[in-house]
Amino acid sequence: MIVKMKNILIVTDYTAPYEGNFIASIKKLEREIIEKNGKFYYLFTRKAKNVGWINSLENVFYLENNIQNNIKIISNIIDDKKIDIVYSHFCLPKTQLAVKISTTLNKKVKLFQHFHNHYEAPKEFFKKYIFKWIFNGDLNIGCSEDVAKSLPFKEKKVTFVTNAIDFSRLDKYENIKLDTENKFIVLMFGYTYYRKGVDLAIKAISKLNNENIVLAISVSKNVDEFKQNIIDDFGEVPKFVKILEPRNDIATYYKASNLFLSAAREEGFCYAIVESMYCGTPCICTKLQGQPNEIPDLITVQKEDIDSLAININRVISNENRFNYENIKKYLIKNYGIDSWSNKIIEKIENE
Repeated sequence: MIVKMKNILIVTDYTAPYEGNFIASIKKLEREIIEKNGKFYYLFTRKAKNVGWINSLENVFYLENNIQNNIKIISNIIDDKKIDIVYSHFCLPKTQLAVKISTTLNKKVKLFQHFHNHYEAPKEFFKKYIFKWIFNGDLNIGCSEDVAKSLPFKEKKVTFVTNAIDFSRLDKYENIKLDTENKFIVLMFGYTYYRKGVDLAIKAISKLNNENIVLAISVSKNVDEFKQNIIDDFGEVPKFVKILEPRNDIATYYKASNLFLSAAREEGFCYAIVESMYCGTPCICTKLQGQPNEIPDLITVQKEDIDSLAININRVISNENRFNYENIKKYLIKNYGIDSWSNKIIEKIENE
């Protein structure tokens, strides 16, 4: 007997200028669901209408700014499209409240919550209670085992599927130079200034007093605010800092860099660590729970350890680090391929 695959509605506040690995992963899941005769739908905020990659998706609906209207929108989609599972990613509290109420009112639908970062409860008692209710799904999926452990829900309702990478998107890139003087390029991402540890990276590179280093920071949104954060901390944007526009073929930046740096204070699981090393770029990252710390030849440092950051950056500049690219690539493909991720998500969908 053929068992029909369930119909899925993805709800998300994701509006990054490029689709990145997240949308690539969801597209892979969509293809698998459709191949199994299920249906796949998307629900975004209206801000997503302005991003180019939205046109590559089918069956897209949009939320409004009013919670009451959004409850009606979600409820109507559930009924009209015979949705079996509402699957939430990167939802802000306002969106999530509408999702929770809609799925609670419709007893036939299941709510999957996907957590891309550790759960942090608000300090205020009322908000703490409300957040725990609205973010508690019928199944709560952490992007890593450590993220799953942070979820304050019943154990039987919590699981994890480790993030994976669509490596095919990293095989397309341009050969560019990020500096005309062939300086040593340290690449990092800095959309969330403090969380990503941009201040720590600047302090570490300043310690080296090496005029041959460029800290190239890709910033996807709010560039003026980002620059102001640097000015607030350092009085100016240091000459060695270069702000990069985001781009979807992110391998272009990895390939043009000598080192990728993730000095983050908090991460659920950082795609960029795996991506950069797949592209042949050495990586230094903060050793955080949930990170892929076991990758061969990955250099890890303790959180906020500026001295260690500086020492290890200098090690890579001096070619004192170990980086066996062939072994690393084989390891990454085996352990972080997108097929494994989508298969595990589908298994959980089929079991509900």
